Amino acid sequence: MKCKFCGAMLADGAYFCPECGNIVGSSENNGNNYSGASNTSTGDNNGSVYTSHNVSAAGNSQINRCPKCGTPAGSGEMYCKACGQRLTETIITNKNKKDNAGLVVGLGVAAGVMLLCSVFAAVMLFGDVLKNGIQSAQAPTPSPTATDVPVTPTPYQQPVFTQVSASSVRSVDYTSGSAVYYPVEYAVDGDYSTCWSSNRNYEITPTLTLSAPTPQHVTGIRLANGYFKSVETYTRNRRITKAEIIYEGGRKIVDMSIDNYRVMQDIPLDAPADTTYIQIHVLETYYGDWKDVCISEVEVY
Repeated sequence: MKCKFCGAMLADGAYFCPECGNIVGSSENNGNNYSGASNTSTGDNNGSVYTSHNVSAAGNSQINRCPKCGTPAGSGEMYCKACGQRLTETIITNKNKKDNAGLVVGLGVAAGVMLLCSVFAAVMLFGDVLKNGIQSAQAPTPSPTATDVPVTPTPYQQPVFTQVSASSVRSVDYTSGSAVYYPVEYAVDGDYSTCWSSNRNYEITPTLTLSAPTPQHVTGIRLANGYFKSVETYTRNRRITKAEIIYEGGRKIVDMSIDNYRVMQDIPLDAPADTTYIQIHVLETYYGDWKDVCISEVEVY
């Protein structure tokens, strides 16, 4: 049987066309209704009279049904064949609601799983931190090794030689009309205008000795070679050209300059030494007009 309005095939007993929704039968032609008890009522559906049926049909609960009368609706049917209710939008809406509900449930489950994983990771991390903290607190403090102890450098101490002597000393000079002295102490008084002078007659290779009661740590000496009182006293007296430095455990022969007026000549030892004496033994001299061998100052470092 076909719909006289749109030509769609009609199921047996259809009162409305499932394609166009027009009335295609009468209540008399609809006597063989769908399985189950029916209640009929009349109303206005697009200007037409319709009969609604409450159908209780056995079958799959997932079958699409008319939301108004409950009649099963076939796939693709747009109107209820029993009451003429439009079906497509309602069915799709209900299906979307079910799909959305499933999506919400799935997202909720995923969020719950992620939250549980985060809590588990936080608990594990806190456990490791707590464990490490307890182990650190229980671990004994290692004793410092020799390399861990800071080494304080020993402050430099100037060597001190309290006694000075010489193999010869020039006697008092009165040639200037007043007494002029050249004692051996003048070699260590810190005054360049004074000097120690050897015996001017025959002592041209004298020895000057510095002594201390206890060993002094020495790395070298500085020497004012000559008489630094004036240029005349520097150039006319004898000046040392070669000398031997003698100390406990070693000795050193040095060549010295004779053109260093008012300049201390630096003589480092070959290696630092702990010694109770330093000797300056003159080996060779430069001969001036005067015969004195003079040293204005000696410093030990």
